Amino acid sequence: MNPTLLGSRIERLREATVVAIFRTESAEQAVEGMGAAVRGGFDAVEVTMNTPGATDAIADVAGRIDA
Repeated sequence: MNPTLLGSRIERLREATVVAIFRTESAEQAVEGMGAAVRGGFDAVEVTMNTPGATDAIADVAGRIDA
C-alpha cells in the first residue's frame, strides 16, 4: 500500500469521533450497514472478524467508497 495513502487513512481514524462497529450474521448485512453508516456521515466503520465473510465485506465496500 502507498505509504502516503496509509498515513492519510490513519489520520482519518485518529480524527474520527465515533466509529460504527458492525457484528452481523452475514457479509451482506455488514455491507448494507457500512454503506448506511457512511451515507449517514460516519467517517470510520469496523466489521468484527467474527462476522461471517468479514474480509469480503470490507473489500467490497472499500472498493466502492473512498476508504
